[in-house]
Amino acid sequence: MYIKRRDAVKLYYYLIAADGEVKQTELEKFEEIGKETDTSFADYKNEVIEECNRQIEKAIDEDEYFEIIKEGIDEALGRDNSLMSAFRFGGMGAPLVLWNLLSIAMSDKEYAPVEQKLIRYMVRKMEIDKDIYIEMENAIKTIQAIEHTIALLSNRDKGFVIKGNHLEIYSSEIGKIVKEFTQRRDVIFSSMKEMIED
Repeated sequence: MYIKRRDAVKLYYYLIAADGEVKQTELEKFEEIGKETDTSFADYKNEVIEECNRQIEKAIDEDEYFEIIKEGIDEALGRDNSLMSAFRFGGMGAPLVLWNLLSIAMSDKEYAPVEQKLIRYMVRKMEIDKDIYIEMENAIKTIQAIEHTIALLSNRDKGFVIKGNHLEIYSSEIGKIVKEFTQRRDVIFSSMKEMIED
């Protein structure tokens, strides 16, 4: 399935609004992904946000909130997202949209249950194989854990001692470990890129 770029942007915004709070980190990731995937993103970004907010405001109470967002998603995915329209209007493959959704969901370091539930709903609507979804979700969680470890190690400017074995690890050793983690992360990114492009 191919999704028009503007409709993909709607999906991204519905995701960041899913928990009832639009966080700054999520908005920054939304902006970053929007600019990366569509050169005309800035021309329609505010209009899309307004359309999504109008849909969200239809919710009478909290119980209805999730259903209203799902209706917005159904509307965005219910358009002519055929192969022909994808090429004519600059569509994106569903796996790339999924990767972007996962990136946005994890951008605030908190993958909320409501975000996971909404992404799984979109996976079914976009007809993405569940094995692909699970592999992508696991990959992005692993990348996040690796980046956290790299950040911790990179912030150490002096050697440290692991008590117990009295093993001393100095900055040069930390540099080697950081390089190994960076290589692991890059391998995962490469495999995900191949999956997205297939």
